[in-house]
Formats: sequence, structure tokens, C-alpha cells
Amino acid sequence: MIDTVDLDSNGYHQLNGGSGMKLAFDVGVYDGADSLKYLSLGYRVIGIEASPDLCAKLRHQFAAEIADGRYTLLNVAIGERDNEVLPFWLSEQPQWNSFDHAAATRDGKSATRIDVPTRTTASITREFGTPDFMKVDIEGFDHVAVRGMGESCPRYVSFEADREHCDELVLDLHSRGYTQFSLVEQHRTRPVVLPAVGTLAHVQWSARQWLRWQMRKHPVLHRAIAGTRSTLRWAALRRAHRENPQREAAMLRPTLTPMEHQVWHGVSDFVWLWRNVIASGLIDSSWYDVHACRSDTIALRVPRAA
Repeated sequence: MIDTVDLDSNGYHQLNGGSGMKLAFDVGVYDGADSLKYLSLGYRVIGIEASPDLCAKLRHQFAAEIADGRYTLLNVAIGERDNEVLPFWLSEQPQWNSFDHAAATRDGKSATRIDVPTRTTASITREFGTPDFMKVDIEGFDHVAVRGMGESCPRYVSFEADREHCDELVLDLHSRGYTQFSLVEQHRTRPVVLPAVGTLAHVQWSARQWLRWQMRKHPVLHRAIAGTRSTLRWAALRRAHRENPQREAAMLRPTLTPMEHQVWHGVSDFVWLWRNVIASGLIDSSWYDVHACRSDTIALRVPRAA
């Protein structure tokens, strides 16, 4: 039976029609914000986190959910093979924990080496079942988790986009039956939509990207403008709290999931979009997630901007 997609009072898609709780994999749990959201959407969650320190905090944070069977936490790293023990770097900035020493120590941060056991996403799927949704955020190694899914693929996949692997992963997912893709800008947690080429809106957008490209040539000016934007955002949050605490909570909501209302593109349109994000320099202004959904999944479609 193909599940239907409905919109609940919070603006989320609730998937109905199946039996039991749906399953989500949170690969790279970090502080648990995404896991908490998936639990609130009614998912049973398998959390996968390499850091022993973060796992200790997460076990306390999700003690009730672990006790009632809605949350399972695995203290392993995702690797290309099962049962290896590999060096892993715990960064002074924990969200940068990584197999890659350079990633863990960027911006002058220190990092401590530990050894971690590995599992593949395919073996975790064999143990717990095929998830309806898999989110991956493991600092430069998302491609390992996505390519390691095996034959049983989730309906929805989310991973962090990077210059090196994004095109290849999208084409790999397309070969596995994923036909709809979305690019989500994470600072504002909203899908990226570019104006159609040849329109006035596209000319205006191109002019803005040229100005941003020019500003990046002057790092001091670029940092000052970025700092001003951050200050204005937090001022808006403070106003929202005074006026409407629920709206503030919505502004602080964690990462947008593929199960929520968003824009979807076919593979060709998505590749065009991604290459424009790189060419325009937008990729240097924020960070982005790629969402993918299989062809047998019903999803709301929103027209592209004209």
C-alpha cells in the first residue's frame, strides 16, 4: 500500500497508511536536535554517533525514549566495512568531529585522536530494518553512508552537499530509483529556488551574486556584513520571543526534513541548480543539504520560481 501524505497542524507531512511506527536513521546525532524532531514526528529513531562523550550525553537526554524502545543509540562510526577500528578525531568544536584531521581542526581548533569501531549503513539496516528516512551529517564522509546503503534504500535521504561528492551522489541515487531532489539552505532552513533564465528576476539574482562575489574578495568587509546579518537575526528572534514565543520556536526549528513541504526537482534540473549554486559563489555563503526521495514516494510538489 502506498502511504498518503497529509499536512499536520505544525506544517509537517505525516505519513499514514502503514502499520506501526516508521523508522528513521539519524547518522551523526551530535546534540540530538534532529533526533528529537524525528521523535516528535512519530518516528522510531536509530541514532548513530561516533563520539563516546556525545553518546554519554545523548543516553541521558533520551533516557525515557530509550527505555520505551523509541530510540536506539549506536556508538559507532559509519565506514566502508564492518568491524574495523579506525582513528577518529574529536574536535574542540564537537560538530566538526571527523575521520578527517583537517576537518576537525579547521579555524585553529584542537582535536584529540581516538579509535572507533565502524559499521556500514547496510549492516545497520539488516539489523533494524529499512528506514523510511535517513539523515546523514558526518563531516566530509556523508558519501560513505549514502553509498553504503545496500539494496534496501529509504524512501527519503538527506545528506550535506559538498563540491567533491554532490554530483556523483545525486547520480548514484538516481540510478537507485530516486527521482526527486531538493537543495536546502541551512541558515534559513528553506529550499533553494533560482529564477528562470531570461527573466528579470534572474538578472536581479545574477547581479546580487556578482556583488557577493566581489565582497568575498575583501574578507574584512565580508565578515563585517556577515556579522551584521547575524546580529539582525538574533534581534528578530528576541522580538519574536516578546511577541509570540511559539513563532520563536519555529525560527529555531532544526534542519528541514524531506517529509516537510518543499520544492522538488528532477535530476537534470537539480544538477543545473547545484552547478549554479557553485558558479555563483552561493556555496561559500552558507551550507546546504540535499534531499532525495524515491519514485514510489508520494510528495507534495511546489512549482519552481518563474
